[in-house]
Amino acid sequence: MSAFSAGEDWLAAILGQKNEERVNGPSPLRAIETRVWRLQRPDGTVRSDRVMLCGNGSIAGYKHANEAAWAPHGEGIAFLAADGRITSVAQDISQDDSGAWRIAMVHPFLQYKPAHLLIEQLQGAADVAAPDHSAAGQQNAHGDLIVGSEHFLQAPLQRAVLVANNRDIGAAWFEAVSFGPADLLVQFNQPFYFDRLRGVKCHKLHVFNAKMGRFWGFDDDGAPQKEFHAQDAQSLTFLFANNRPAPLTAYLEGLPADIHRTSFHPVQDMPDFFYPAGKWPSAGYAAVTFLRLVNELRRARGDGEISIKLVGFTGRYPAGGAWNGHDFAFEQAQYEAWEAAGLMERLERDDIGLTHI
Repeated sequence: MSAFSAGEDWLAAILGQKNEERVNGPSPLRAIETRVWRLQRPDGTVRSDRVMLCGNGSIAGYKHANEAAWAPHGEGIAFLAADGRITSVAQDISQDDSGAWRIAMVHPFLQYKPAHLLIEQLQGAADVAAPDHSAAGQQNAHGDLIVGSEHFLQAPLQRAVLVANNRDIGAAWFEAVSFGPADLLVQFNQPFYFDRLRGVKCHKLHVFNAKMGRFWGFDDDGAPQKEFHAQDAQSLTFLFANNRPAPLTAYLEGLPADIHRTSFHPVQDMPDFFYPAGKWPSAGYAAVTFLRLVNELRRARGDGEISIKLVGFTGRYPAGGAWNGHDFAFEQAQYEAWEAAGLMERLERDDIGLTHI
């Protein structure tokens, strides 16, 4: 149910009638609709410096699908996604010497990892500005996630083809597909079709996931298991779906200067991210999340979006292989929803191969 479906004053009624039983002593929940907040990421990046938590459950001064609404939660508050799902909750509420409140929000489904910090602004609530959706504003809002990835905003890309490590992709598809200067070819970890596609002339992106401090596709000492850097490409980018372990440093620093070394900060920090507790996103899911952010920023710049095509993303391993660390059922459901919204396309597969793109 939408967070707004219970009427315009539902939250004000809750706060007005139950404040005394919910709150003992000073609390930012008292007259919360009159307070102005700065919303920032755990690393200090400011997402909006004038946010208000309105009495009808809406959030003024900031717009994001993961923070579409707010509601009381225990002794504090929670942020809600557009579908009413809780995305973060208040873990710590404190007051500084000036009297300003600070609310530390965490992800309850990600081992309570820090999510946001709300810092009360004492100047008053008049004229709260709308969020800045310009290119500069969007890049500021997602600043640390875009560093090293600016070329994806500037390149005249039209299509991204993500090829899964699925040995069932038919030979007919590879014979039919062609790549050009406006295409981005995306492969993952130890790419099953690396040798077959290494001579393709287009933009290329390799996405690597990590487990136990080591990235798939690299040895423990950071040596690559394939010559990722030695292939024909208009541009070549390495993107890491976790913080970069030290063993990779020497290899990355030794790469030619024209190879992009995008550091993909923890995937759970990406906008719109949610994943079932106890599981970890696949490299393919991380790549789709990243490219959706790229498209969001390209829209803000007034540039054309990149058409995202998934090849061989069946949600299951080939016969004889399995790893239960990913929630493929969840990922497939997300792909279906994004496809229905026109954000990407999964190519249908049959016993022979995949349809032509």
